[in-house]
Amino acid sequence: MSTQYLILALYLIAWVAIFTITRYTPYNLYSYIYEILIITNLIVYFITGPVIDKMLALKLVDDPNLKEIIEEVAPKFGFKPESIKIRFGQYPIINAMAYGSVFDKHMGIIAPSLEAIPKDEMKGIVAHELAHHKGKHTLTLTLISCLEIFIRKLLKWPVSTYDYTFNPDQPFSIFWFIVINIVVGVFIYIFVRDLEARADLGTRNAGY
Repeated sequence: MSTQYLILALYLIAWVAIFTITRYTPYNLYSYIYEILIITNLIVYFITGPVIDKMLALKLVDDPNLKEIIEEVAPKFGFKPESIKIRFGQYPIINAMAYGSVFDKHMGIIAPSLEAIPKDEMKGIVAHELAHHKGKHTLTLTLISCLEIFIRKLLKWPVSTYDYTFNPDQPFSIFWFIVINIVVGVFIYIFVRDLEARADLGTRNAGY
């Protein structure tokens, strides 16, 4: 969800800029909204590593046990252990995520404490997230998002609710926009689950 909030925040900034320039200058930039939002997605992709660290208060890990796990697991996915930036966030749930660009690979571990996760399970978690990075899944999701915006451009469909706020002249009501977004969300969810399954398969194939 953090990446989605970041994208929506930058979408709002993009729309405010376009609205302001169009209103107070001779230039009408409404027709370029799709290209600007695609660029916004690409910007988010490249900055998402350090930004999510800040948004979720994820701290650099200096734990000898986790370091040992990374040194064991990372080479099985073709990575040097030092190339993976591992962060920890103390929360009352257990979760993990791979994020960042192909040039800035981050992994977040979320748990009440690192000791709350048994060593064998931690190896499986680390392997799963490294499988995401190996498959370049964060890049895949970014490209899917950009493709979705490009298709909306061809169909002249709105991209977000901000379209209705700043340029209300849309081809259908916001009710149908919500319905269409639910349908699109189902298809994207299928892609996301496919990537999760591929990461699980990569984890199994690596022996975890």
